Amino acid sequence: MIDGARYVCTSTRKRDWVRNLLAAGSCAIRGEGRYTAVLVEGTAAARVFATYLPLAGYVDEALPFAPDAPLAEIERHSGEFAVFRLA
Repeated sequence: MIDGARYVCTSTRKRDWVRNLLAAGSCAIRGEGRYTAVLVEGTAAARVFATYLPLAGYVDEALPFAPDAPLAEIERHSGEFAVFRLA
């Protein structure tokens, strides 16, 4: 959670679950209920990713930047990864 909001993210928009979530617009988390999924883009997506990456504990080879990359560098690639805010 970041600033009280829950997010899910992935290094590439090419994953099946990303396409499914974009098509459905919502998802269920077992034991928690149903959420509307809102695709976050640009600076907001970069901020979420910049928060998440150091906590992930590994380097995702699909990302064209390092986990500690500056926000501006992450934002340049925000069209390649996916960040969803769950509401």
